[in-house]
Amino acid sequence: MTIAFVLKMEKNDNIEAFQNLNQSIKPLFIKFCYNLGIDLLLYKRFFMFAYENENEKRNNNDLSFPEEEVKLAKTMMDELGTTMEFFHYLMNHREKSSLTIILLSADDLNLDNLLPKWKRQTDILFELDKVNNVYVIICQSTDRDGGKQFAEILMSNIHMHGDCDTYCVVSESKTTTYPIQEVIFKMVEKYIGIKEDKKANRVFFTRFENIENTDITYYT
Repeated sequence: MTIAFVLKMEKNDNIEAFQNLNQSIKPLFIKFCYNLGIDLLLYKRFFMFAYENENEKRNNNDLSFPEEEVKLAKTMMDELGTTMEFFHYLMNHREKSSLTIILLSADDLNLDNLLPKWKRQTDILFELDKVNNVYVIICQSTDRDGGKQFAEILMSNIHMHGDCDTYCVVSESKTTTYPIQEVIFKMVEKYIGIKEDKKANRVFFTRFENIENTDITYYT
C-alpha cells in the first residue's frame, strides 16, 4: 500500500495526500522513500510544492498587512472623516447629490505641485503620504463617469510628466447608507490589493453593494 502511494506521488496524481500526512509520520515517510532509492530530487520537488502550497493557504487567510498600509488607512480616515461627514449631511438634505473619491499614487514623481493645478476649484485635495506620493481627491457633484474621466485625465497628465507607474482607485458615493469608515476602508483595501499585485496604470472602481465594477484599463 505504501509503495502504491509513493508511485502515485511519482505520477503527480496525489500531491494532496502528502500534504495531509500527519506531521509525526512525515519524517518516517522521508526515510522510507530514501531507503527505497527514490530519486531524492524528485521527492524534494513534491515536498517543496506541498510546503509552498500550505504556506499559500496560510497567507490567503492572513489578516496582517505592512505597517505603512495600516497607517495609510488610519491617515485617510483621519483626513477625510469630518469632510465626509459634512457631505453625508448634504446628501441627507438634498435630493440629488453625489460625489466621487479618487485615491491616487505615482511612483517616483512628486505630485504635490501638480495636483493642485489639475483639480477643479470645487475638488478637495488631501495629501495622505508625501513620501510615497499618495493623494485623495473628493470631486463634488460628480458621478461614476465623471470620476472615471477625471481619473483618466490625471493619469494622462502624470505620464506626460514622467514615465512612472500610477495606482488609482475610484469610488462613487450616492447615498449615506454605508458608513464613512466602510467607504474609506474598502478603498484602501482595494488600493493595497492592486499595489501588491502590481496592477499599475489602470483605473479601478469600488462600489458598496457588494458589487465590483469591471476594472478599466487606461494606460498600459
